[in-house]
Amino acid sequence: MSRLLKLVLLLAITVPIIDGQYFGNVNNTNTYFPRDIYTDGIMKFATSISSGMNITNQVKAAFKLLNATSNIIDRIGFNATFRFLELAQSKNISFLGVDNENLDMIYNVLKFLQFLSTIEDTSSTPPDFEDIITGMGAGFTDVTLPILENVLNNLTLTAGENFTVMLAQVLGSGSQDLHGPRDLQTFLEQANLTAMNFDPMAMLTGMGVSPLCLQDLGLMMTALTQGSMEAIQMLDSMGKIRAGILEGNAYFPGMYDQCLNIQPSEFSTRYCMIHLPISIQGFPLVLKEGVCVPSKCGESDILILTNALLSTIPAGDSPIYAYQTTCSLLETTYDTNAIVGMSICGFFVAMMIVSTAFDLLRGYFTRNKAAAETKEQKPKTIHDVQAPIPEAKEDDKQGEFPSIIYKINSEEYKASSAAEEGVPKIYPTAPIEETEVPPKQTQVHSDGILVKLLLSFSVWTNGKKLLNAEQGGALGAVNGIRFLSMSWVILGHTYSFSITFIQNPLTFYSGMLSRWSFMVIMNGLMSVDTFFTMSGLLVTYVVLKEMKKEKGRINWFMFYFHRFWRLTPPYMLILMISATLFRFLGDGPEWPSNGLEGENCAESWWTNLLYVNNFFKLDKPCFGVSWYLANDMQFYILSPLLLVPLYFFRKIGVLVCAVFLLGVTVTTAVITAVNNIPITVADAESYEDFMNLYYVKPYCRMGPYIVGMITGYFLYEKGLKVKINKYVNLFIWIVATVVACLVVYGIYDAINGKPIDVGVAALYNSTSRTLWGACVSWVIFACATGNGGFVNTILSWKPFIPLGRLTYCAYLCHMIIMYMNLFSARQHFYATDKNFIYLFLGYMVMTFMVAFVLSLAFEAPMMALEKAIFRRGDGKRNVKSRK
Repeated sequence: MSRLLKLVLLLAITVPIIDGQYFGNVNNTNTYFPRDIYTDGIMKFATSISSGMNITNQVKAAFKLLNATSNIIDRIGFNATFRFLELAQSKNISFLGVDNENLDMIYNVLKFLQFLSTIEDTSSTPPDFEDIITGMGAGFTDVTLPILENVLNNLTLTAGENFTVMLAQVLGSGSQDLHGPRDLQTFLEQANLTAMNFDPMAMLTGMGVSPLCLQDLGLMMTALTQGSMEAIQMLDSMGKIRAGILEGNAYFPGMYDQCLNIQPSEFSTRYCMIHLPISIQGFPLVLKEGVCVPSKCGESDILILTNALLSTIPAGDSPIYAYQTTCSLLETTYDTNAIVGMSICGFFVAMMIVSTAFDLLRGYFTRNKAAAETKEQKPKTIHDVQAPIPEAKEDDKQGEFPSIIYKINSEEYKASSAAEEGVPKIYPTAPIEETEVPPKQTQVHSDGILVKLLLSFSVWTNGKKLLNAEQGGALGAVNGIRFLSMSWVILGHTYSFSITFIQNPLTFYSGMLSRWSFMVIMNGLMSVDTFFTMSGLLVTYVVLKEMKKEKGRINWFMFYFHRFWRLTPPYMLILMISATLFRFLGDGPEWPSNGLEGENCAESWWTNLLYVNNFFKLDKPCFGVSWYLANDMQFYILSPLLLVPLYFFRKIGVLVCAVFLLGVTVTTAVITAVNNIPITVADAESYEDFMNLYYVKPYCRMGPYIVGMITGYFLYEKGLKVKINKYVNLFIWIVATVVACLVVYGIYDAINGKPIDVGVAALYNSTSRTLWGACVSWVIFACATGNGGFVNTILSWKPFIPLGRLTYCAYLCHMIIMYMNLFSARQHFYATDKNFIYLFLGYMVMTFMVAFVLSLAFEAPMMALEKAIFRRGDGKRNVKSRK
């Protein structure tokens, strides 16, 4: 009977609060009890708490009597207790301010409990607590059931110390043949019923809510009833439901800054955001409600109170419960990771300052010294000059003689007074330096290793290299493609990252998806395949040229080390900033207090360092965009298997490339067919399956890389001057354009709800990225060999050269830039084409500005250090002057 008694106590608390709504007019054994008996009772109870925890005296009196009877059920039996109340009702007795309505209510509660007891009697085994709840039809879930059990296990009700003894004397031994109380009036007069008490705060404390939080909530409610301006401001700063819910507007943050700026005299405030998963017109959303609460209320307190309130709302088979509550930090704390991260960043900043100062001072003294040496050794210069001869007059006839050539030392002429003595002005025409001092052989001293190491961090030197726009070369079009592809990545992420931060996601995206032009954004994933293609092309072209120069020999250690050193330091340092310092870079209603990466990077950062994060710890991804780097490094590691045959055995090398490409194609098709993977992530039933099984796996993504390698081989083999008939050239451009459009716009039907056969999906997924890589390869090949026309003119535009150098750091930091803006926003924005254009352009400018700083701090110094340590790119030490 112990579990049943717990339910009795619960009903003893909840039912009186509904003030007889269901039971006041029911007095027969065939009572019908609504299914929401528990939920409505708790809702009334929560309303009572929210209005200042005011409980009427009548309800308190009802509590006393009902609790008293509940406390002695174990001792005198259920039937005796029921007969006690039945007798009191039949005599129409009113006592202790408990009116007949409440008495009727209590009577019918026990009638219901009697019904439950019959369920137990007819069972072969006593029903457990969950069975009783199911019988009530209260709609408990995994969320509310633990709360209910916690309340029952921690509920405390007390009575007068002699109460049980007196009641036993009145009611007798509790046998089933009890005929009624001996002296009910005496009992009612002598019972110390005023000692009975019910404390709602104690009940909530039993649920796990902090007593300090409840205390400050009570002070807040009291202040609100008294008209306190601070309490009114707290209420005003809370989120309110607004228009646009059917458009997907489920974000009601209130006023974040107003809440934190309130300074009540009795407590401080903090801002909390409650997250509830909902569905609007079949579209999954997260309803977010901002509340302003006392600072002593923690995230768990708000979550428990919210779910306790939500459990009172009848929701049928789809109850809604908050799954997360995030609150503003009470104070900024710097953990060990943050301190280490700031120390490392401080070290790089200090090195940049010292190195730049040394570089500037060194340049200043070097220039002065060079100017002094030049002045001392400056040779006298003889000029061939032409000067007119003064006109002669004879017999009033003016004559003119031809000019003559003088050999005059210009320095001596300037020093003489000839100019003042009427000697005609001399105008040099074509000076020819004839040095009187024989040329000296000058020695250009190379800087020492320590000087080079220190200069590696110079902002001045590295900045000039980054901004140099004169190094386009034959493959200059690659810079333009690299920049435009990075712009495409930012454009796609502008839309995808913002989908949960706009007020009208349903109407906006439903309208966008019907546009053909929007497929460029929806299929922006192809931009990454452009980078794969360029990477394979450049690796092959550069390495084969190096192998030809060294007659087939190559330092494979430096081949891998250079790649690792080129990518890893800036990658790891920017990941460190994201994982350890992001949470200090802003604030707002949705600002993640644990940072952008949460706890994932603490467990899986090593997979990023080893470039295996696309295989391991997929459930705890660290630095989301880094999957691309893992694939690119894995392709690079495998590339010698194709490079060596291509150099030594041309036909075998091409065959090996074809076998690799065929294997990637077949593997992708099989994985798509077996796992029923769609052609676009927007049509995927499981985002995780689409990404983990197909999108991030190298054996599904290597196609464009192999195509790029083949193109790089042909550029190496045929040279950069390939004549193509203009009609053939035009035909190839048309074919490449049509294929590229088919690849990009081929997802339109899938995006708009038309089912795509699994065979078609397998064909698309296995060939689309390879075909896209082939189109990009043609553009690079045509531009490099002089067949690009105006396309090459555009892509080889000089400003693309420095912008192309920044794309690596831009790729690493653009996600941080976007989330800094989105998470710090006080309100969501209404999505229109114009607003997204402004947002995209802002992200572009900010991303490349930050990328420039990060490249100066992390990327350029690492490249300079490599050159200094391994003497890469050193020329001859001795340079002779021209004679």
